Amino acid sequence: CESQERGQQQQRQQCERRCQQEYDERRREEQQREERERHRRQGRESENDEMSGGGGDKGQSKERELRQEFERCKQDCQSRERGQQQQRQQCERRCQQQYDERRREEQQREERERRRGQGRESEDEDENTSEEKFARCRQDCERLGIGGQLQQLCKRRCQQQYEAEVKSERRTIHDDPEEKLRRCQKRCQEQQHVQERRRECEQECQKKYREEEHRGGRRRDGDEDVDDENYSPPREREWEEREREISPRSQGENPYHIRSQRLQSRYRTDEGHLKVLEKLSSRSELLKGLENYRIVVLEANPNTFVVPHHCDADSVLVVTRGRGTISIVRQNNKESYNIECADVITVRAGSTVYLVNDDDNERLQITKLVTSVNIPGQFEEYFAAGGDNPQSYFKAFSTNILKRTLSATEDQIERLIGQQSQGRRQLQRPGFIKRASQEQLRALTQHASSPRRRGRESTGPISLRNQSPLYSNNYGKFYEASPEDNKQLHDMDVHVSWTDLEQGSIFVPHYNSRTTVLCMVVEGEGEMEMACPHLSRQRRQREWGQEEEEEEEMQTSTGSRYQKVTARLSQGDVFIIPAGHPISVVASGNRNLKMVGFGVNAKNNERYFIAGKDNMIKQLEREAKELAFNMPGREVEQIFNQPRLSFFVPQERSQEEEGHRRSHPLNSILNLAGFA
Repeated sequence: CESQERGQQQQRQQCERRCQQEYDERRREEQQREERERHRRQGRESENDEMSGGGGDKGQSKERELRQEFERCKQDCQSRERGQQQQRQQCERRCQQQYDERRREEQQREERERRRGQGRESEDEDENTSEEKFARCRQDCERLGIGGQLQQLCKRRCQQQYEAEVKSERRTIHDDPEEKLRRCQKRCQEQQHVQERRRECEQECQKKYREEEHRGGRRRDGDEDVDDENYSPPREREWEEREREISPRSQGENPYHIRSQRLQSRYRTDEGHLKVLEKLSSRSELLKGLENYRIVVLEANPNTFVVPHHCDADSVLVVTRGRGTISIVRQNNKESYNIECADVITVRAGSTVYLVNDDDNERLQITKLVTSVNIPGQFEEYFAAGGDNPQSYFKAFSTNILKRTLSATEDQIERLIGQQSQGRRQLQRPGFIKRASQEQLRALTQHASSPRRRGRESTGPISLRNQSPLYSNNYGKFYEASPEDNKQLHDMDVHVSWTDLEQGSIFVPHYNSRTTVLCMVVEGEGEMEMACPHLSRQRRQREWGQEEEEEEEMQTSTGSRYQKVTARLSQGDVFIIPAGHPISVVASGNRNLKMVGFGVNAKNNERYFIAGKDNMIKQLEREAKELAFNMPGREVEQIFNQPRLSFFVPQERSQEEEGHRRSHPLNSILNLAGFA
């Protein structure tokens, strides 16, 4: 504040110097003018006397005016200084408030330390988090009414205070086992909604605390030969190994599950809509590899027409409900195909597409995986015909260009691009999905073909459910169109899958070697469980206050740990399965579950099953199983050889298990899939 004041004093002094310079300059000019007047009056004595008297009065009057202007200028400088002094005083008051607040916080911290030393640690969280205080500090800077450099100085002080507190908190959490225990127990209370599970969680926290205390005691006793690795909990320790669930209620914590409400309408009419899922890379750093992919859902009512448009993105389309006709227009040819549920077709960027739903009762729904070719993660539709929303791209061209290149009159051009002026009124066409007459629908569909798998080079629809399922039994079916068998998918490096899971059945745990799968629930409800090392690492880093370098050291000493990612699945939900992540899906007990999946980076992908009859663990030697699982090899073989079904298994539960499941809706699928 004082340095700011010194700057303001310098500004005032400069202002006064300018006033003095202006006064001196004006005074010199006035003296020069009087001198010129005196020379002109020489030789006329009588007039000179008269002029001398008047000129003297005028000179004195002018001198007074100049002096008054000079004084007014100085007063302006002083009034500015008073305003700046008020800003300085406000700045000093702000500094005093920050000092008092920091002092109170330090006293409170010392009081908490004293109470912990007496065994009476407070259970309450500090009401004011660092983030809240930082936000409040910035608001105070704005409320003070100071501007410019002073406000920036104030906000910089807030930032410095916030960074210091965050660093102090991390140091406290990292060094203080009691603080870790308190936070661990608080998480148990927040996350465990069943009393028995909460009590078990708190006991695990207490166990970890005793181990931390024991480790600290041995270090204080000077045992330098024992390193951090020996003090780290072994990998088998349950409290570290336990897979913490991410429930759908914990907003923002599960980046791999996106509810259907996150699909936002881009175009909507009375006859249908086009919805686009949010950009996946914006949800989490873990999804940066999916930045260029978007999920789009198109729905059209019965007896409707989707107007011609093209897109600056490659698309893989899957019919997820209904049937209809799709026409794809390129520069020198047009292809029209009849499409039905579970049909797949690709559309290259720039190809003009239009669709027809000629069914009298059922809506046509198409789910698309879109890969942008311009801006990563962004794409646009371009409509040849339009009105207000969407507009026709012809509207961007001048009437002169359109008249000459289309051989049309100005009136025809106006009607072509969807508007016709009538006085001050404009007539707008309906949106991009329109109702069509039966005659129009018949004309649009009469030349469409219905090819089904004409070979690897086919550009027509691939019917997933008309081909043999890749995996199948009484409890489910899995269909897949791979890039190895379909050139149009090979060019886009995508595979498409369709899963029909019977009610109460489980798709056994498995993982993909290379591909990341974006799945959408087409129909039904269910649950998913997935093991993820990345979320577990992030959670530990947040909870134990570890910096990035410390986290890397911890990985080398403790190995991988997994967090169980779980979610309830409903129609329209999307969930992500990253490559290498073991996953299992279970259908609800009262409805079948249908899902469509788009696998990116699909070339040379392999799917590995880790449960069920065909699990890959069976191929290990008995000695390898024994060494790996730390159990007798014969017992491990019995566990992995026991399942009698592959790929899909029923979820058989006794009454006791049924009651337990109602208490724990996200019960481990691994136990139900042959590991119990």
